[in-house]
Amino acid sequence: IIDKLINHAPTFIFSTALAPIQVLWTEFLLTQNFTHILEQQKKLKKLLSEFSLSSHIVPAVIGENEDAVNMANHLRKKGFFVLPVRPPTVPLHTARLRLSLCADMPKEELARLFSEMEAYECGEWLTQNKSDSLILFFNGWGMTSKSIEHLTAENARTHTFDCLHFFDYQNREVPQSNFSGYAKIYLIAWSMGVYMSSLLQLPFTKKIAFCGTGNPIDAGEGIAPKIYTLTIDSFSEKTLPLFSRKIGFAMDTSRSATELRQELIAIQGYDLPKATFFDCAFIASQDCIFPPKAQEKHWAKNAKKIISLNCKHYPFHLFSCWQEILDA
Repeated sequence: IIDKLINHAPTFIFSTALAPIQVLWTEFLLTQNFTHILEQQKKLKKLLSEFSLSSHIVPAVIGENEDAVNMANHLRKKGFFVLPVRPPTVPLHTARLRLSLCADMPKEELARLFSEMEAYECGEWLTQNKSDSLILFFNGWGMTSKSIEHLTAENARTHTFDCLHFFDYQNREVPQSNFSGYAKIYLIAWSMGVYMSSLLQLPFTKKIAFCGTGNPIDAGEGIAPKIYTLTIDSFSEKTLPLFSRKIGFAMDTSRSATELRQELIAIQGYDLPKATFFDCAFIASQDCIFPPKAQEKHWAKNAKKIISLNCKHYPFHLFSCWQEILDA
């Protein structure tokens, strides 16, 4: 009997198989609200096609295992129970997320799913479709939008800029998105975000750097390699309060120490352009992360203007809105 089941009934062996009663019950539910399901499916297919994804069963085909796991983790943190499907269940290099729609899923939830998938792929829109001027903000290592929430709140009131926020530099590159609809595009980058911003090559109206360099792991123009490696080796939940004190800003505890350590390792392995020219570079005189002298050396040849700030590594408490930064 065992041999017969193994050779003739594999669908009852693998955990992905559905019991007949589940299939019949699902078929019944679909007949109750099938039109709604088709509408939701069309919307999902459109989203996935925009992500250059395709499949006859409408999964999000990501590619590599690690990328699929990371995206699934991102969506679960945002309230969507999504599991990655990896080889040998699917062919090599086609790891995916299978997204199942419910007939009673509110349109708002589907819209939020779209937003979160776009946020993972392209960054996080803090303000969108409110202005013809765009700010691309590359945040520092380990940060979230909490670091600029007062700037975001003020901008939400005035609608001066659209703002796309980039952060969490693990395991992925920033895509070359289409920003052709904007009359002006500004780049503002902080700390490790200065280095990561070189992933985007656009005709910027103005580029502003804060407390970082385009050569971040370097004895002369950034953080000494030995110190960077020591930071990785010693980093843990216990060291987070120390980093908050050094930075001058309480780090968002929604991101785990394991995740932040992985981000440090990922940045160390990138090989990006080391010197991109900025219109203005802000250097914090009390910076304990990027030595001020190293920043001065880098920006002496890579910035049109250098401005000194009397603060620690975190500088944004000195500004009440984005326009103040751009007017510098």
